[in-house]
Amino acid sequence: MSATAAQTLPAPASGPSSPWDLQLVAVMVSVNYHGEMNVSLPRLVSVCDCVYVVTSPEDVRTQQMARDAGAEVLICRNFHARRATFNKAEAVLIGQQEAHRRHPDAWYALVDADIVVPENLRELVMEEALVSNALYTMPRYDYWTPQAYADKRPDDKYNKLGVGYFQLYSEATRFYASWSQNASKADIVFRNKFKHMYQLSGFVEHLGRKRINWDGRKSEEWVPVPPSAPDEPSPRHPRVPGDTGADDTLKDLGGHDDQDPGGNDAQT
Repeated sequence: MSATAAQTLPAPASGPSSPWDLQLVAVMVSVNYHGEMNVSLPRLVSVCDCVYVVTSPEDVRTQQMARDAGAEVLICRNFHARRATFNKAEAVLIGQQEAHRRHPDAWYALVDADIVVPENLRELVMEEALVSNALYTMPRYDYWTPQAYADKRPDDKYNKLGVGYFQLYSEATRFYASWSQNASKADIVFRNKFKHMYQLSGFVEHLGRKRINWDGRKSEEWVPVPPSAPDEPSPRHPRVPGDTGADDTLKDLGGHDDQDPGGNDAQT
């Protein structure tokens, strides 16, 4: 899969005349991500027409938080079916089925509970999501601690193409699989259903370290903190790797095969 290889692109779809003319619907799977949801969910609700939060029957706190934020709650009862450690695929599928049924002409955003989408997401979709049968993605900045996020000092940049922390598409015939062992591969299987992928400009923000919670919540609870005082020394953070300033937006990333090139890098 090459971001620079020349491609014959599909014809653009006719788009809306303003950001609020398009219909944007999100699906978020969240089990025991209460601290992250306090940050991520209000932003997602503010930029979407409808947000579906899929959680477990036992996680009543997430259910209440979702309703309080204005999202709709869906229940997945099979997070551990067939000895799965975290059957994220079925949870996403439940959200997709409801979203596609009730909003057949929408754009759909699959967003992890620890992902904060940009405030101008609707504008990005309107201006840049011009191919109806493609998958859209964005790079992300990782904040390993609540203090790093409060100070807006990212610890890392992650830009593996098409993975499931943020996936945007508009074809209501595309679905996740009905089962996955954990959260590490189902998004790649879904990604490979698309011939064309594009990267939107802008970025999302990821709260926490990657890979830790593939098998369900293992990391410490995310507790938001205020920014460091101006006269306090800022925590030292490593240089964000790969951030060269080059503009890689809106390149066609199609032409991949059906194998999983992501290995174990597939999810957050």
